[in-house]
Amino acid sequence: MAPTFSLQQKRQLRRVRRPRTRRTYLPVAIFKICCLLFGLSFVTYSIILLRSKSEFVGSSSRSSLRTPWILTYEEKLQAAKRDFGNDRYLLFTDLKIGQGTGNIMAGLLAAHLLGDEFGRTVCVHKTYKEFHLAFEAAHPEISQNCPAIVNEIPFPTADQFAGRFVRLVNFGRPPDECALQKLLASDHRVILLEANTYPRWSKVPDNYFFRFYRPRQELLQILPYQTAPHTVVHLRAPDGEEDKRKGLDPKSLQSLGVALPRDTYLVCNRVEWYTSFERDFGWSHPNWHTVVHSALRITWGTRQEYKDPDEGRVSWAFNQDKATRIRQTLQMFADWYTILTAQKVYHTHSDFSVSAIHWQNIDSRSIAGYNIAEQRLVLSEESWRIEGDTPRLVDRRLEAEGIGQLRLCNAYGADRDPLAAFDDDDERLSKKKRIPLADTRAVPGAPTPRGAIPVRLDVKALVHAQ
Repeated sequence: MAPTFSLQQKRQLRRVRRPRTRRTYLPVAIFKICCLLFGLSFVTYSIILLRSKSEFVGSSSRSSLRTPWILTYEEKLQAAKRDFGNDRYLLFTDLKIGQGTGNIMAGLLAAHLLGDEFGRTVCVHKTYKEFHLAFEAAHPEISQNCPAIVNEIPFPTADQFAGRFVRLVNFGRPPDECALQKLLASDHRVILLEANTYPRWSKVPDNYFFRFYRPRQELLQILPYQTAPHTVVHLRAPDGEEDKRKGLDPKSLQSLGVALPRDTYLVCNRVEWYTSFERDFGWSHPNWHTVVHSALRITWGTRQEYKDPDEGRVSWAFNQDKATRIRQTLQMFADWYTILTAQKVYHTHSDFSVSAIHWQNIDSRSIAGYNIAEQRLVLSEESWRIEGDTPRLVDRRLEAEGIGQLRLCNAYGADRDPLAAFDDDDERLSKKKRIPLADTRAVPGAPTPRGAIPVRLDVKALVHAQ
């Protein structure tokens, strides 16, 4: 008699007796292989991560200059302090060779980038008194250590700092990057720096200026607004007939005024433009009566005596009282601070606005003129954004390829200072011998700089898209 099974027993027998085919094994095998590969990848990445951090952060060897990409910016700062030590400084002085505030503030930006890379505290010398009128230290290392460093050397000169002096300027010869890297990593306690640029710009961290400085109360009191403007336009009129600047023709200015919102804030060195832009477009502006060039000692204004017919300029009055000079300095830095705290900036060519934009990574465009054929305002991207960020100087290597390679190493010979930018004062003051720092075409294997390629945009569409 054949055995009888219940329905549940029959189902269990079917599961046991059913042969497993290739179709049944294949998905299971694939799933197991994927899990195995994922586990191996995770373990390998974790080992590399821990080893990289421990090797860099824990190392005391100054030959280990390369910062892994996995470290945050704060971790890089801590690593630089551990690697190089704490009691080391960059003493920054303003350029005394006809450079305005924009160029000097760009040099201060370069100083802080290099200081962070090589574990050096940047101290702005008291001889740059215009800066100290407007800003004070916000970083504890600056406020605690720099006064003593500055007081040690009342009037620093290149001769006093022989072998410890660096000049980085975009109208002199580029530095020997190997020599510069070696000097900044050295045991020299204080290095004197004059600069208006960085040797092939690296990336600037966000909100960088306010890591180190804050406005003084005197500067805040002179600001002509309660809330920082969102959109700022900086129009830089030329110094004379030889100083050609794009974007200042009537068509460009008219297009800009129509396209941008009425709450736009205008900064310019032609105070008579304030009235016209307020009347025609509703833009706000400061109430300055005059604007003084910080280097060339010329003044723009409509309420000055002894006016010249050339662009409404007047000569600088050297017998001005101290209170007037302080007020004009604060007004100048109020304009710079307005650009520094804006969310969007449109500007004609000017180092004054470009330095503030670069410090804070502000969304910006350069006004390059009006395209009559296309009936559009032409705007250009900032040059350092077009060229792209270069690895930090501390991370570059002689054996590297491309933009990460140290440039111009031993290029100037033993009889020329590789970090002075000029051989003598005559060369320094000669306009005919100026060599752009960014021009690396003479370096074998270096890419040709692209320059400021115009980006043609419809400004009105750009504003509506905000």
